[in-house]
Amino acid sequence: VLDLLARVVQHYGVAVIILTILIKAALYRTTFKQQESMLKMQKVAPELKYLQEQYKNNKQMLAQKQMELFKKHGVNPLGGCLPIFIQLPIFIALFQAFSHSADLRGTSFLWIPDLTLPDQLVGVPISFLGGWVLSLNPLPILYILVSAWMSFSQTPPTNADPQQEMMYKMMRWLPIIFGVIFYNMPSGL
Repeated sequence: VLDLLARVVQHYGVAVIILTILIKAALYRTTFKQQESMLKMQKVAPELKYLQEQYKNNKQMLAQKQMELFKKHGVNPLGGCLPIFIQLPIFIALFQAFSHSADLRGTSFLWIPDLTLPDQLVGVPISFLGGWVLSLNPLPILYILVSAWMSFSQTPPTNADPQQEMMYKMMRWLPIIFGVIFYNMPSGL
């Protein structure tokens, strides 16, 4: 699809942007379902907390009552994970495309000289670390800043149980962790 888009628009950088929009549009419904599932889970959180307190010594009965509660309110406990399972193969395929495609080598876009390499503005080799390069890569830094701003601007769930609060805090830092992981990946990705 990326090659087809590149043939139509005559530039891989623009084709990557169009492909990203197409993927987001195709996954909109699953993302919407994920958000809907998260909101439903927040609504049943007080009842879930009550069940956890009531059946704390009987795990089997707790699991049964939780499933009844989820069924009653139409909540799918795995609904928040669905988009991740769909997006992961797409991400892996794009990683392979940018890492191994000969057509993409040397393709520039904006300030990026090669979409198959990190968008390194400045690189300083550190000799005592065996040729490791300390670099300034603006795209991952921009991703980290925007993602951190978005995650910290969200309001925390009210009256949530400790497990849900911990999950919220973990999800808040996840984009920053992804930014660090993606720091030296191909800039087109």
